[in-house]
Amino acid sequence: MTTTLKIAATLVALSAGTAAHASGWDCPDATAWGDLTLDLYRMEGYRLRVSVISDCDSTLLIQTGVDNWFFDDDDNGNLDAEIILTRPSNGLFDIWVGTYDGSYCDATLYFETY
Repeated sequence: MTTTLKIAATLVALSAGTAAHASGWDCPDATAWGDLTLDLYRMEGYRLRVSVISDCDSTLLIQTGVDNWFFDDDDNGNLDAEIILTRPSNGLFDIWVGTYDGSYCDATLYFETY
């Protein structure tokens, strides 16, 4: 029997402010693996929500398991970032949490499937 896995709402505390800031979201200077790497599988039929809650103007950059790139600045409101993938692929996802101006601040990364 095969079981489909669902990611419960998960919070990860980190420091926003990697090279993934808005003025250079193509990130030539981003670290090779991002702030967080997820190995996702059995994603068929799920949506993946990744959002940031911070004390600054956060940005979010995701490289999916099939090498698609997604960037957001303010879709979570209050100058925070959010990306919702409606058909996420399986594989390694690298996630960078940056800031609009390149500074650093405390942030919480939130992700869940639904």
